[in-house]
Amino acid sequence: MDAYILDWLQLIFRWLHVITGIAWIGASFYFVGLDNHLEAPPRWKVDKGIKGDLWAIHGGGIYEVAKYQMAPEKMPETLHWFKWEAYLTWISGLTLLLLVYWLDAGLTMVKPGSGLGVGATTAIGVGALVVSRYRHDGAGAVAGQHVVGDPVREPGFGDRVEGVGAGENAALIERLGEPRA
Repeated sequence: MDAYILDWLQLIFRWLHVITGIAWIGASFYFVGLDNHLEAPPRWKVDKGIKGDLWAIHGGGIYEVAKYQMAPEKMPETLHWFKWEAYLTWISGLTLLLLVYWLDAGLTMVKPGSGLGVGATTAIGVGALVVSRYRHDGAGAVAGQHVVGDPVREPGFGDRVEGVGAGENAALIERLGEPRA
């Protein structure tokens, strides 16, 4: 690949990675802040399964936020998931890894005279990512903790989401693997 194009791609993906990372951290701080400021709701909200609520003002708008103990009786048609910040940070980071290291591994990963080739060093890098993924899951299992990942893998997720019946839940479990309790 032309060095000029490679430099521009690296620059674009570095900034994408930084911006999406900031968005991901900001969303995390937002929800931590919400959780820390929830107040006990009135009895009629508790009866609906609401664990806490918060009234806020921002930009001239007044917002009411409610946190449910479990899922509400009926899920809304539109449910906003704060997932793209994390996904795009991960995807842009992996793309950056590919562009900076693996695409030009002869310059960045192979020590002259080491006897390792470009393919071997790239395979070691990919292997390290795969192994670290499973070591992370294993560390959580050893500690007796459920490793939190994709919410679809969470125990009982299909039971809490209206419209996902036993067949769909079984298909998800078959595709993603049995969730650990």
